[in-house]
Amino acid sequence: MSRTPLKVRLGKGIELIYDGGGVVLDPYGFSPGCESALLTHAHRDHSRGYVKYRRGFATAETLDLLTLYVGRSRLRGSGRVRIGDRFKLDELEVSVHEAGHVLGSVMYRISTAEYTLLYTGDMNCVETLVSKPAEEVPCDILILDSTFGYPYFKFPDRNRLYGRIVEWAIDVIKDGRIPVLHADSLGNSQELIVLFNRFTNIPVVAHHRVALVNEVYRRHGVKMDYISHNTEEGRELVRSGFCVYIAPKGAKVLLNRPTRKALVSGWALTFRNGFPLSDHADYPSLINYVARVRPKMVYTYPSGYSGRVLADRIRKVLDIPAQPLR
Repeated sequence: MSRTPLKVRLGKGIELIYDGGGVVLDPYGFSPGCESALLTHAHRDHSRGYVKYRRGFATAETLDLLTLYVGRSRLRGSGRVRIGDRFKLDELEVSVHEAGHVLGSVMYRISTAEYTLLYTGDMNCVETLVSKPAEEVPCDILILDSTFGYPYFKFPDRNRLYGRIVEWAIDVIKDGRIPVLHADSLGNSQELIVLFNRFTNIPVVAHHRVALVNEVYRRHGVKMDYISHNTEEGRELVRSGFCVYIAPKGAKVLLNRPTRKALVSGWALTFRNGFPLSDHADYPSLINYVARVRPKMVYTYPSGYSGRVLADRIRKVLDIPAQPLR
């Protein structure tokens, strides 16, 4: 283990600096002085700078998903890790843990002679149709996902939300329209497809960008039935009107049939036309996670308004020092 102080700072990602080098977590650019990168998952706001590093580590699932964005040739030098792995990175000891967010997502626990640090990346603390909950990992310093870190964000019971989504889709079809659900291409879209597979006989048509991600899920053992809109069968289903259409957030969907659209995202809690199904932890789950892990210090990340509010609540509710990461 490292016997030199480990400095934690926000740069082109979360930088851990020590004598002789540094490692960056979820890089969005190149950090001088950091030769290595640890990647928690494939969402582009976390992985954009990953290919800029001489050494990188991610799960096989994450690398396969990342191939969709950067191509396989740029990832040839990447090391592959699995949940449960332990390995040395220069003077640091690293262990890999379930994050519960999307396919291949992990948390990293980093140990030095002085303390242990856990970086959650994006995390989800409840079981979903396509993922396990985040592992509770003891640590001294916790860098915590604060995406939905203020008290307004308390998501509904997931099983009830599943029921609401299915009932809405059935009502839309009965009304002669195609239900169009807009969600992240990676994460919520796959959960929606499995939901309709498991609890209905309604065919699912996927936007081509969603279909590309679906195939990676399938290769890694997640069973789902869907038809890509880029196929004749997919176009025929759309013409029939008897299907559910899954599209990326913000995608323009023109089906030449009447539709009714809804957003599926944690952010939908702030809208009337949507369903707050999220692959992130909500505020109560984050507070409970910190209470169970009992770190000596918490840094919230991202460090905007939500990060500031969450840090304040951790201090007041749990009496644990906390501040946004800067």
